[in-house]
Formats: sequence, structure tokens, C-alpha cells
Amino acid sequence: VQTVLRSFTPYHAFEPTFMTDRFDDLFEDEHLVEKLSALFAMLAIFISCLGLLGLSAFSAEQRTKEIGVRKVLGAKIIDILFLLGKAYMVLLLISFVIGIPVSLYAANHYLKDYAYRITLGWDIFAGVALLITLIALLTVSFQWLRAPLNNPLKSIKTEQFVFKIMYVQTLYKGYFVHLPMFLK
Repeated sequence: VQTVLRSFTPYHAFEPTFMTDRFDDLFEDEHLVEKLSALFAMLAIFISCLGLLGLSAFSAEQRTKEIGVRKVLGAKIIDILFLLGKAYMVLLLISFVIGIPVSLYAANHYLKDYAYRITLGWDIFAGVALLITLIALLTVSFQWLRAPLNNPLKSIKTEQFVFKIMYVQTLYKGYFVHLPMFLK
């Protein structure tokens, strides 16, 4: 091929390339965007899981006394888990209602410049919603399971301690009193 080409155009250099190399050069920016998007998505998921873990720990700690009273009154562990998880599922549902249309618009806007593009179906978004729900449940499940499995007497005992402190402080008009003497 090189000898035939030089016979017609002797002043042009012949540089053979494969078509796959040209396509790789054309989509080099897209590969970089893909890698950076994956990296920042993983970072965002990690940070959101840390925030969700902190929120669930705070929520379980705030509701320790309520969970203890419910257990003493005969609530099952599954009922307590449902009570704790209901608020998080509502938040996830709200995030899906907001996030799915925004991501659908952004993906369609990104794909409109391509000659050959895919259509985004509901199954992609359902799979992502299921995956996000599983990640969120795995993140907070330890905190949810720890709260109802604790001894309810400890939480109720601390509840009585708080009430006795409040009673002593109101009884003596806020003056410092040696509390262990009054708590026995």
C-alpha cells in the first residue's frame, strides 16, 4: 500500500492506523469523564453513608427511652424496627421522586449529541432505586438492630433518674443539692 501511495503522491508520508485507534482517540475524553464520574459517585455514596450512619445513631440514641418503654409494654422487635425504619423509607421515597426526573433529564440532555443512543427505561431507575435502598438499609441496620436489643431496664432506669433530677431541682429552686442522697 505504501509503494502505491508514494507513486501517486511522493511528498506525503504514509502513516497507517487502525480504525479502532481512531475511535479510541475520539472517545478519550468520554473515558476520562467515565472514570471521574465513577470516582466522584463512589465518594458521594461513601460520604452519604457516613451521614446516614450518624443520623441513625443519633435517632436511635434519642429514641432509646421510647424503645425501652415499648419493649416493656410488649412490643416485638420487628415492630420497633419498622417504627425506626419508616422515617428513613419516607426520606428515600422523597429523594427518588426528586432525583429520578432530574437524572432522566440530565441523561437525555447528555445523550442527545450522539448519533446512536439508547433510551432510558424504567428498569434502569428501578434497579438504581433498589440498589440505593439496599445500601441505605445496610448502613443503618446495625444501629436499628442495636437499639431494640438493648436492655430496656437500663433506658427506663435512666429515664427515672432524669425525672428525679428534674424533681429535685424544681423542689429546691435550682440550688445544688447532693443528688445521690435523694435518689436512694
